[in-house]
Amino acid sequence: MTIRRILVPILQGCPFNAQLVAALQLTPGYNPYIDAVFISSSSSQSGTTEASISISDLVADDEITFEDVSSEESADEALARTRFKDWRAAHDLSSSHEGGTAGTPYAIWRRSQKPIENEIASSGRLSDVIVLNRPNAHETMKQKGFDAAVFGTGRPTLFVSDETPDNMLRHIVIAWNGSVEATRAVAAAMPLLERAERVSIFTVRGHSDPPSGGLDLSELLRCHDIQAHKLHVSPDEPSDGEALLKTAAYSGASMLVMGAYGHSRVREMLLDGVTLHVVRHGTMPVLMIH
Repeated sequence: MTIRRILVPILQGCPFNAQLVAALQLTPGYNPYIDAVFISSSSSQSGTTEASISISDLVADDEITFEDVSSEESADEALARTRFKDWRAAHDLSSSHEGGTAGTPYAIWRRSQKPIENEIASSGRLSDVIVLNRPNAHETMKQKGFDAAVFGTGRPTLFVSDETPDNMLRHIVIAWNGSVEATRAVAAAMPLLERAERVSIFTVRGHSDPPSGGLDLSELLRCHDIQAHKLHVSPDEPSDGEALLKTAAYSGASMLVMGAYGHSRVREMLLDGVTLHVVRHGTMPVLMIH
């Protein structure tokens, strides 16, 4: 499958240039269709990092009016839209999908009135990839975006930090433990793996090699003309999450591919140790799917 339609949720007050840079890198040699959707803090009812509040809560203060909130949002959106248009022009992208044909790369801007969870869930399911800022437990909108994208769409999500590598496809590292989630992540990343300059496999401790004569992940990748290298993992690291990040950084990885492993629907228990550690402490782009 070719990656073409990319959802880029732009959250009010959050930098988004790294998301746009990453979106273009996901479609080298192809015509991208970038759907940039501005989501305000009031429509998602997550206007502070301390707790979720609504406009009604804000205007309960005599010093704040509906007009103040609306004006602030309009200013934020106007500035974000201007920056987006400048970026679009710099990359010679059309402002219209022209009927959805494959002939012209485009990047559209739209504003959503839906809560962030609803917007990402509905639009994300009709996208090839979602590109979001790395979640932060102290920023409600980012955390809600993470939950909605990973556990509400069934689509791969790329998480980026403030800066994106010049070439995310330079060296992709796959975190492999043989799980269904990891299998889905590899399948979702296949268009990128096929174009990567280098692919490596990090095997989580406790995942044994297949029995003699059985296939392993590197054999599957060879069927797609992908030569994958196995990374040597130090047994001295206290956790698989730390071992993954340190090994990836040491090997010069430009992107991680991994499954989001989780069982409980309680946020703090949703992810296993490896996923949670990578989400909280990693800095390189991570393509993730549950």
